[in-house]
Amino acid sequence: MKPASSWKRGALWPWHLLCDYNRPSSTLPGDSSMPAYARLNMSRTPLPSRRLYHNWRERPFYRHVLPLLQRTSFLEDKGNIYQRAIILAIKRDNKDQALIYVEKAKSRVIGDYLRNNIDIRLRAGDKAGESILEDLAKLREEQAWYSSIVYEAENEANLSDTAIMRIRAIAPAQARKEMQLRERRIEHLLEQMQLRLAGDLVSRQRSSWTNSIVTTLWPKLDQGTAMLEYYIAEQDLYIFQLTREGIDIHVAQGAIPKLERLHALWHVNLDLAAQAAGAPDPAQSFAGLEENSLGLLQKLYDLLLRPVSHVLASCEHLIVVPYGMLHYLPFHCLYDGTQYVVERLNISYLPAAALWEICRQRGERVETRKARLSDSLVLGISDSGRLQFAVQEAEVVASQLGARPMLDNAATASLLWQYGARSPIVHIAAHGLFRLDAPNFSHIKLADRQLSTIEVFNLDLPCCSLVTLSACETGRAVVGGVDEVIGLGRGFLYAGAASLLPTLWKVDDASSAELMEMFYQALLGEYSKTAALAGAQRAFLARARTSSRSYRVHPYFWAAFHLIGDAGPLL
Repeated sequence: MKPASSWKRGALWPWHLLCDYNRPSSTLPGDSSMPAYARLNMSRTPLPSRRLYHNWRERPFYRHVLPLLQRTSFLEDKGNIYQRAIILAIKRDNKDQALIYVEKAKSRVIGDYLRNNIDIRLRAGDKAGESILEDLAKLREEQAWYSSIVYEAENEANLSDTAIMRIRAIAPAQARKEMQLRERRIEHLLEQMQLRLAGDLVSRQRSSWTNSIVTTLWPKLDQGTAMLEYYIAEQDLYIFQLTREGIDIHVAQGAIPKLERLHALWHVNLDLAAQAAGAPDPAQSFAGLEENSLGLLQKLYDLLLRPVSHVLASCEHLIVVPYGMLHYLPFHCLYDGTQYVVERLNISYLPAAALWEICRQRGERVETRKARLSDSLVLGISDSGRLQFAVQEAEVVASQLGARPMLDNAATASLLWQYGARSPIVHIAAHGLFRLDAPNFSHIKLADRQLSTIEVFNLDLPCCSLVTLSACETGRAVVGGVDEVIGLGRGFLYAGAASLLPTLWKVDDASSAELMEMFYQALLGEYSKTAALAGAQRAFLARARTSSRSYRVHPYFWAAFHLIGDAGPLL
């Protein structure tokens, strides 16, 4: 028997397509009645692999391990099969089927999380499980200690005496090695926990992913709402347009090389903007940057939105479902030559179209529970004075909500476990760190510890309508597998939040505080979440254009925040 780790390199057919042929009434892979694209790919699958699949129900080991194979790594090298199926469906003008395969092509891990098909929270059910949890707690504590040395060494001038002593106790290079060693051990223990739970994952009832999740979606969209789902295949860009009238597709052939260049240049512009914001004379430093950003954003608009401008002309709310590198782009600040997109449309985002109904239902459930705004949890940490406006932001937001702000030493991660379950809003203004090398250890720095992605998965937020992460890069993620988004946001959605308001890049402290005050003012004025954010960003732009600091019209100051999930009313 081959170990599960070797299956990725094998030729097993993708799980989602295999499932369609595992029912007694279905045709078996390789039968002449199968679709052409299915016969083509199954014919390339070695016979032992096909037998392994057909007999999997009779093998206890496979029965326990196969649910774990739905993870990113299992589907990572299977995207080309879906790609051929998508292209063939489009050639046959079967637009619904093409979109179904686009959704199935994406790793369904987050979808299973949100449907509660997979429970990955850490619980001790026996002595062996308790031992693993104890080891995890110790490793997390050590990882956080070494992490503080690695990432605070550059800011020694602003640290306390205790922090300086900790940093000088071990060289940052050695601390990084120790940190990464513990991160590998943590992930290994988490895999052990998941394997121990695998039997339960299979045995309990699971709500299945069906084609109707996609085919019944577009008729449910509100009048004036449109959804754009993007897909990338080789050098071509596919734009699926969903409205109440149905589904249409635009194919931009050969667009990807240009898109990649523009994407890279846009991030260079953002990096330069971050440097200019901290310069002694920001107005002088921004000279030329705004014009350059508008040029780049207009070219991105021409690639991504102008081909479907007829859809935008008749909608008020646009839902964007990105793919690949597009997860890192702010569609709301693309520029049409006259104005930013957000100046005429309300925009929200989803990791996958199939999650629209889940997030919407969560928002409706929160409404029916009549949670009190005063129960909202508002945390603000100045990080030893480095974030001067974070505490001020938390105080203002808490005052607007009628809640008590938890500031600096009182802003602990433990509050999320104590009060998160009854909080309609969780607002965190603090320092955030995105880990490109290890996205599961991206974190927000709170008073008692780092709140990492792994920690967030264990939260319980059933009454939470909105999580606002007013910290640097809390919306950034690594796109792995077949468009599986790995980052802090995924954890908060799994924890039960209906929607998430994170940031795409390192944000300006003062501008974020100003924008958040405008956002909550609109949100409490009966606007929907997406309308409140768009209104706040428009108000920020209008204020910047008429102020002495007109350079703040650059998207760096206002466009990092974007709404993911339910776009409806707060409560």
